[in-house]
Amino acid sequence: MANPSMYAKGLTACLSLLLAACAGGGGVEPPKTIPTAQLLAAPQFKVGGKIVDSYGNEGTITELNEKPDLPITMSPDSQGRLKAYSVVRRYWREVSWDPSRSGYVTEPMWGSVFAYTTPEGKIYRLEALSNPQINTGFGITKTQSPTRHEMLPLEDNGGKLITCCENGSSRFAPGYLTDSRFGAWMAPNGQVQFFNGGVLADEAQLPGAAQNGGVPKGKVTYEVIGIRIKNGMAMTSAHDTAKKDNSLLTVNFNTGKLGGRILGNSDFGGDIDFNDVSVSGNAFSGTAVSEGKTGQVSGHFFGKPGYRKPAGSEIGGQVDFGNGNLNAVFGGSSVRHNAADTSRDLNHLNR
Repeated sequence: MANPSMYAKGLTACLSLLLAACAGGGGVEPPKTIPTAQLLAAPQFKVGGKIVDSYGNEGTITELNEKPDLPITMSPDSQGRLKAYSVVRRYWREVSWDPSRSGYVTEPMWGSVFAYTTPEGKIYRLEALSNPQINTGFGITKTQSPTRHEMLPLEDNGGKLITCCENGSSRFAPGYLTDSRFGAWMAPNGQVQFFNGGVLADEAQLPGAAQNGGVPKGKVTYEVIGIRIKNGMAMTSAHDTAKKDNSLLTVNFNTGKLGGRILGNSDFGGDIDFNDVSVSGNAFSGTAVSEGKTGQVSGHFFGKPGYRKPAGSEIGGQVDFGNGNLNAVFGGSSVRHNAADTSRDLNHLNR
């Protein structure tokens, strides 16, 4: 297993390199070497593994439990599994202002830890290095994000992984996720498995449902990003953090329809147009078109209600074209909702 402190240094170095070099589009050269992902517990799911929290504290897992309050709903064809865990770890706490108080402590990590279980049963914690690289830092003048990404290699010949998104930025709505994740895992033999999942939205708490007998109403517009896998690399749809007209999907609960477009580019390929997608409660299905081909759409609305936001503030799904270069997974978060909207169109809400 890779040393977690070296892993953290690799993360900083990798992000610094990418942020300094990113010019948008497919011209950005990814780093030649990417640190391996830290296993959460693989191949056996057990304590004793190393873990690093968001503050850089390296510790040893002493307790590891799947969270029953965060049941993860996956796409029906997913062979691997996305799960959320609570983690208790033991680590050295340094108290700089009073060294006598420094010492080992055992305490729970804050929040949930998401992990992906491969079809072979190997479990990997989702790390920030498995995110697509997006230009969100302050002071960055090149706001077009790269569209070609190396997938993160996993230890123990576990294949490669890309996920969205850990520690997401509010400046990047598609990756500003708390209750869902989406991405792709590539087996050592090159077989690709898309996945998306999360805490399924309670239908009775979707926009407008509380005032409408439990039936949602109004409209929600989501900003999303799509991922395709080509030649062992992840290709993402076009995105510019300086613009508001990125890839948008809008659901109209008044009509039970969803529409919009994921914007393509030379790496990702053609746009994906959601032309005939129906909504049923917290799920949706239908068809989309890309490069003249029709694909099958399936997905869900995720997320618990929170401050000034209803349930279903996150979205995730897949489009299966029966073509490895066109198949895609997508996800994102809402940028505007209006339960009082009585329209019956699929025009995006103004931001």
